[in-house]
Amino acid sequence: MGTSDSVYFPRIDKRYNAEEISARILNSLKQEALRKNDKLNTSATVITIPAHFSTIQAEATKRAGLLAGFKYVVLLQEPIAAAISYGFGKNINENWLVYDLGGGTFDAALISSKDGNLKVLSHNGDNFLGGKDIDSKIVDEIIVPELCKKYELTAFNRANSKYSVEFAKLKYAAEQAKIQLSSLNEVNIEVDINIENKEIYENILITRNDLHNILSDLIKRTISLCEQTISDAGIKTESVNKIILVGGPTQLPFIKSELESSMSILVDTSSDPLTAVARGACIFATSQAGI
Repeated sequence: MGTSDSVYFPRIDKRYNAEEISARILNSLKQEALRKNDKLNTSATVITIPAHFSTIQAEATKRAGLLAGFKYVVLLQEPIAAAISYGFGKNINENWLVYDLGGGTFDAALISSKDGNLKVLSHNGDNFLGGKDIDSKIVDEIIVPELCKKYELTAFNRANSKYSVEFAKLKYAAEQAKIQLSSLNEVNIEVDINIENKEIYENILITRNDLHNILSDLIKRTISLCEQTISDAGIKTESVNKIILVGGPTQLPFIKSELESSMSILVDTSSDPLTAVARGACIFATSQAGI
């Protein structure tokens, strides 16, 4: 967003930059809303953006909203939106840490509420650490070793391009197991693939403890980024009132436990981490004139 980079779409023989693609997505969302309620006022919108967006990226996002047909566009930083859904800023001066583990990225942001003003004090992140990495770890460290050992497979690995379809199937199975382990202590991963002309049908048991063990380093990386975020803001850990969770992977119970034990900060789980940002944006929109 905010660059001249573009993507070519051969079916329509056109190139679009990120701003134009974003506008089309926003317009599609608007049309979907109107299909459900044709009397809905869609002249204005609140669009959430990452805390690390530059002014150029933010302006491009706003232009995308205008290009989508909205007359009034308000931008809201995602950590602030998430915090609002947890009740942040209700006449209490506090500092909160937003722990956002999404599908492909991790973001940590320290936010403050002072006299009703909400502000991001500092932020850090890793654009290559998220739920997809968890899925890959399940595949590479649990499923593949089990299959290679049991069926004496010699060339079955991610680097072997002829097995790209099989690895896609395993990744989907791993993702489903990860989701189920948010509420269950153990699950069976059903494997149905063809490897080296062998039809493989297997049930592989994975426990929540197994998942915790292979994610230990990943979680430590996120905690290190959280600590760096607090340090960058120039405040003490004791001044952070709570940690709030955003993103599907944060529903794994051991993430909350490790955060509390490592950082000695209360973790608030009162809001749904999957919808926290969207819900916060909706709450914020009610306070805006013209929306």
